[in-house]
Amino acid sequence: MFNTVLPYRLVQRNRNRTQGRESWLYEDIYRFFMHSPSSRRKYLVEVHAYADHLYTVDFYAKVHDPNRYRLRTNQFAAGKLGGTVLAIIAGIIRADPQARFGFIAAAMLHETSDEST
Repeated sequence: MFNTVLPYRLVQRNRNRTQGRESWLYEDIYRFFMHSPSSRRKYLVEVHAYADHLYTVDFYAKVHDPNRYRLRTNQFAAGKLGGTVLAIIAGIIRADPQARFGFIAAAMLHETSDEST
């Protein structure tokens, strides 16, 4: 299911300048585009690096909405999305063989609790 990888690229690396308010060391931001018959949508993948080889991965469609993690795009291409995010993770593992990853799911807009995440 996740065997299709869309072309992606590293856009930028940001150092943590929050003076200790956030615990991550740096973040890498990747981007890729997903095409459907009716649209072309940009996706962003944010990888936060923490101490002891820990990384978290956030991905979302680029929209101007505070609920960006909770929106459905209706592109029906979870395999391409997942394959591309997994390819980015594989690249991080090649660069850091001791890498460990964490994921946090977001509830959908209509869900009232985080029980299903």
